Amino acid sequence: MSVADYAADIRKDLTFREPPTGRNAEIAAEIAASSDPVSIHVRRGDYLAGGNAAIYASLGRTYYRSSLDAVRQRVAQPRFFCF
Repeated sequence: MSVADYAADIRKDLTFREPPTGRNAEIAAEIAASSDPVSIHVRRGDYLAGGNAAIYASLGRTYYRSSLDAVRQRVAQPRFFCF
């Protein structure tokens, strides 16, 4: 099976069960209105707390800056959304 065989299931699983409200609705509208939205997920809290820093790599500013530069080279007008 290919990825295409799972596309409908993936879209269904990633569909909101209830429409977003408040600030979440505003952000969802901003994302939908953007021509080239790019999601950035920065996970730090549980990765660095309670001794987990020895298990998980801590990525510094250089990593994130080079990642943003790489996106800018490939995407015409990226609008970054950080989560």
